[in-house]
Amino acid sequence: MDSKKIITLWTKYTLLSPSLEVDFFESGGDSLSAINMIVEFQKMFGVEISLENFMRNPSINFLLKTIENVYIKVE
Repeated sequence: MDSKKIITLWTKYTLLSPSLEVDFFESGGDSLSAINMIVEFQKMFGVEISLENFMRNPSINFLLKTIENVYIKVE
């Protein structure tokens, strides 16, 4: 399941317990860890995401919706 993979990835780069709407940076993430997480996310799911887009909405929910949008377009 994608949400479990994302939560595992998220906790690798933050300090607090994850929730769908929690802000990455308020959870202890910083810009360097955001870049590293995005690179790993892209490798894991094959989905491109820009740092700029992630900075606008730095949440697990955003990452899940990004994956869903790609899968919906493919179908």
